[in-house]
Amino acid sequence: MTAKPRPMVHELKCDAEAFAAVKRGRKPEELRKDDRDVQAGDYVLLREWVDGAYTGETVMTFVLHTIRHGDRYGEMLAPGCMVMGVLP
Repeated sequence: MTAKPRPMVHELKCDAEAFAAVKRGRKPEELRKDDRDVQAGDYVLLREWVDGAYTGETVMTFVLHTIRHGDRYGEMLAPGCMVMGVLP
């Protein structure tokens, strides 16, 4: 299997409150299910999700760092969870 080229762009749903905070730079971390291979240096396109539908609003963020269960400082995370440090 060949590795996917980096950096990658990952598209994720984001509820309205968290979306607004990230967009304004007031929420520099995202706690997420670790179901994608998100790495530092990748981009995350957050798509605002309200009442079961996308609003059309998006914000592109840059992933500064990741912390996963099992990583140093990740001992408080449940298995299958991760934290991404993001910069809008």
